[in-house]
Amino acid sequence: DADASASAGAGAGAAESKCEAGGGGRGTAASKESNLDDLVYRLGNCPHDWLFPQMGAVIHHGGAGTVAAGLRAGKPTLVCPFFGDQHFWGQAIVSKGAGLRPCPIADLTVERLTAALTELQDPLLRERAKEIADSFASEDGASEAVSCFYRHLPLERMVCDVSLFAGSPTIAQFHCEECGLKLSAAAHSVIHRSGGKLGKHKVQKYRHACGWGPAPPQSLQAGLYQGVVGAGAQSLQAIGGLIYHPVASAYKKSQSSEGNVVVNTLKGAGSGVVHGGTEFVRKFKKAGTVMIQKPREGFSASTEGG
Repeated sequence: DADASASAGAGAGAAESKCEAGGGGRGTAASKESNLDDLVYRLGNCPHDWLFPQMGAVIHHGGAGTVAAGLRAGKPTLVCPFFGDQHFWGQAIVSKGAGLRPCPIADLTVERLTAALTELQDPLLRERAKEIADSFASEDGASEAVSCFYRHLPLERMVCDVSLFAGSPTIAQFHCEECGLKLSAAAHSVIHRSGGKLGKHKVQKYRHACGWGPAPPQSLQAGLYQGVVGAGAQSLQAIGGLIYHPVASAYKKSQSSEGNVVVNTLKGAGSGVVHGGTEFVRKFKKAGTVMIQKPREGFSASTEGG
């Protein structure tokens, strides 16, 4: 019957490996089955790169590292996903011809497992898995990873705008909102520390080369939503700044060892009020811009797409 067939297939070498941190938690419940130890060989902590080459095929949850280990060993694979990207990796294996269609763990039955143990012996699957293993062995993964990293760096957003004209690009360290420029330390020193009106520009350290905000709206409704949320966030920051900057500046000045504490605190509070007021105006201007710009972007995207 099916149970006997499954037992015979499992007896060929089924293993439960607790390679991953915290693994084996489900083994406690499974051990309640009276005949489990007759079907499954329980293996303790064991590295994949030792275990998998000794297998005829592998059946696992489909984590990225386990998938890589199985393919590196050249083994046909069945993924039984239950979470996150495991479903993706299961489909990726199928698309490469190195395994069977994923079977979510909730759908795994004796019949499905029995059939998989047979299907995984298909010579075509074995051949394709071996080809993938050979490609793994012939590539320099570490160097390729570094190259990939550099290829995807947003270099145009990382360099000083002024240095581009000098023909020697350097990393941007500052950003001036009034000038709208990303600046290296040298360019910032020349432009903003020479006195005059430029010396009063608001310059901040430039930390973000990538935008991690929401994707541009693709419809008017999405644009309205992003506009309202964005404007609301800017408004809250503006109001919060009216409180935060005076308090923070007053506290900082009060810690000075020079002069009178009360006078220093009042001076700090005064400068904080000025700073907070400036930020208040700037943030509300930005809120208005976002409120207009986002719906416009959404409307433009929807008309172009339609």
